[in-house]
Amino acid sequence: MTLHNAFLLFVRGRRLIAMVAVYAALLVPLSACNMIQGLLVSTDSEREKMQRIARDVMAAQTTRLMAQSTRAALASQKLGVRVNSLQAERDSKLDVVNDKLADLQQRLDAVAAARKAEKTSLAEIKKLRRALANVKTEIRHDDEHERLMEASSRARFERLEQRTSQIKFPPSSAVIGVHLASYQSAEDARKGWKLLRAKYNIALGGLVPHYVDVDTVSGPFIRLMVGLGFPRSDLNKIITAVRAGGDYCMVMPLPYGAIVKSSAPTS
Repeated sequence: MTLHNAFLLFVRGRRLIAMVAVYAALLVPLSACNMIQGLLVSTDSEREKMQRIARDVMAAQTTRLMAQSTRAALASQKLGVRVNSLQAERDSKLDVVNDKLADLQQRLDAVAAARKAEKTSLAEIKKLRRALANVKTEIRHDDEHERLMEASSRARFERLEQRTSQIKFPPSSAVIGVHLASYQSAEDARKGWKLLRAKYNIALGGLVPHYVDVDTVSGPFIRLMVGLGFPRSDLNKIITAVRAGGDYCMVMPLPYGAIVKSSAPTS
């Protein structure tokens, strides 16, 4: 090989090395760009996925809240129908009892008049008077029973209102007790406590009644409660006994700023 040919080979080799270096230098930025683009695409995909999950959760929450609102409206409607039915039944019973009372009064008047003319026996008059007294007692008991039923219905409505309204619940540390009924007057509250204590003497006989003044969407009520501050296990025993007799009973916290009286209130 001549010196000239060797020199040409040397020049061509340097050019080849330079071209390879330039090509390698171009490949590194292109690879980095591809990696950055992949990261951006991946980040956008994750962001879209999180947004889709958030939308799904919000939609599910909205559906659940709408279902709860519908159930609350249906329960309130059923409760109103039940109260109207009880009122109609009470009116019907009162009409029947009033008819009996009028009939007995007429018979008593007739016997009293006949006694003067025909000397009707005193035993018949006493019998009619006892029957008249029994009817009056029946009227009084029916009226007290209907008041108790109305108090129980109002108590159920208050419980439903507390669960479905926007009113803020008391904190978990609030004092709890057993809610028995709600009344519109102090006298009804006192009578209601006597009826319940007599009916559930074993469960309620040794307890002190508490009368709590509350304001509701239906107006002011006196809430009858017992066992304030008792352990929940003791409250559950009271609830079991009262519910076994067919009456309303529920554990409930004291409302904010409630005024509590531990003896029968005065009207």
